[in-house]
Amino acid sequence: GGFYLGSIGGPAARLAQDCITKVEVLEMPELGMEAVWKIEVQDFPAFIVVDDKGNDFFDLVNRPYGGTPVTLH
Repeated sequence: GGFYLGSIGGPAARLAQDCITKVEVLEMPELGMEAVWKIEVQDFPAFIVVDDKGNDFFDLVNRPYGGTPVTLH
């Protein structure tokens, strides 16, 4: 299955330069950056934001102790 990764926002360009070893478009290249990509990385600090089962990292951290989501204003 697929997943969506999150990483450190500020140094993203440097991480891309230093850690991405191969990039390949798998499907729908006509969509540009919205296409399906295979990206090989090495020593890339990241965490899974959304996994192939629909679990959402930000949803989990916004539900303290498994309760009701926190509303931010």
